[in-house]
Amino acid sequence: MTPGAGDSSGTAGSTAAAADSAADSAADSAAALRAEYERLLRWYPARWRAQNGAAMVGALLDQAEDERRDRPTAGDRVSLVVGGIQQTLRSAVTGSRWSLIPLGVVAAMSALYFPTTWAPNVSYPGTLGPFANPSVVASALVIVSFGLALASRQGAARILGLSAIIVELVVGVVAARENWLGPSWSTVVVFVGLTWLGIAPARRGKTVSLGLAALLAIVAASVFGPALWAFATEAVAGL
Repeated sequence: MTPGAGDSSGTAGSTAAAADSAADSAADSAAALRAEYERLLRWYPARWRAQNGAAMVGALLDQAEDERRDRPTAGDRVSLVVGGIQQTLRSAVTGSRWSLIPLGVVAAMSALYFPTTWAPNVSYPGTLGPFANPSVVASALVIVSFGLALASRQGAARILGLSAIIVELVVGVVAARENWLGPSWSTVVVFVGLTWLGIAPARRGKTVSLGLAALLAIVAASVFGPALWAFATEAVAGL
């Protein structure tokens, strides 16, 4: 054996092993980075991920490779979380334009609620300024929600719609406990049901949403009559 040949062979073997180890480490880092980006993309709706997820992850990985990073930046994390929430809200409101029908119905009924509850000369527990019922707050919220939905401001429309539901439920509970003139639980159910149909994801298709909205509208019209959103207007007039 030529002197030094053993040392050269050992050095070459060590170099090859180190190269293999570095390659394995790089592959592991890339896999971990991909998994992290895919985890962050869970903030987005499943349908959006199926259509755009692979391209988004690929672009993020290319950027990370160019910048010699093995983890997402803080900006990446914030951007993906915020973007996912916005896309989820947008998809929830406009999964079907048919969802505008029940939201439009409840907005129209809510608009009629203002003159129905206008009683500036009446004062009793449960009044709110010149209005005989604090549900006008929920009515105003749902009207604005419908307007935002028409303007394709989906996230804001959903937030205001949910706020209207919460306000109506709270007012309904307090009215029942404090014996206010309204709203009745039947009114609360109709308001909440129609509003939810207008802002919730259409999981079973537009036919079911339209059917439920029509059923609620028919029941409301037949049972409650013109004073759908209020209380007995005769009682208010007699105060």
